[in-house]
Amino acid sequence: QGVLCHRHASGYPVLSFSSNGRRFLWAPFCSAQAQMLAAASGACVALAGVAIWDRFFGARSPLSPQVAGAGSGERKFGGRKSTSSSDAKATPGPTETAKEAPSPAVPAEFVKSDAERAASAVEIEYCVGCRWMLRAGWTAQELLTTFTESGKPPMVSSVTLIPVVKPEGVFRVRVGGVEVWDRKARGGFPEAKQIKQLVRDVVNPQKDLGHSETKA
Repeated sequence: QGVLCHRHASGYPVLSFSSNGRRFLWAPFCSAQAQMLAAASGACVALAGVAIWDRFFGARSPLSPQVAGAGSGERKFGGRKSTSSSDAKATPGPTETAKEAPSPAVPAEFVKSDAERAASAVEIEYCVGCRWMLRAGWTAQELLTTFTESGKPPMVSSVTLIPVVKPEGVFRVRVGGVEVWDRKARGGFPEAKQIKQLVRDVVNPQKDLGHSETKA
């Protein structure tokens, strides 16, 4: 029995030892080329194992995607179908449908220029500290009820309430920029008939106010 270190015919150093008449060779020292060859062989074996596993077992996995059909855009995930966004047809939503719907035509008699709307616009100034907002709102309601009718162009384009802090005690009514009532100048608030007639004389002198009409 003994251990002997010598160089093998391949050129690599080896250890040889004998035991019970048998001789064993062991190559503990390898060159860098041999180590790289062994690593490459191991990598090839590992890749081959992965390919075999995917071939026979990967298709049965619930997480592995399977192409249902060429160009169909559908994939199966765990038995469920999923359609890619590129192949899915766009369905118009409610907003797009509303935009595509043509708007109803506005009758020509309802279309007014900016100058015409300004000429029939009513402004009511009221004193905030005097708490006359309710009176101004009631006056606006009376004017809108009288000078607007269903199915007909409104004779009053708008009624605007303007709060005034200073000076106090203000209650004025203007139509198209023309003042038709001033509480301080007239000594009080206008009655419904009075303010309707004053506004009528500006926006539509031919309109009959019915029971609110006061004959001269």
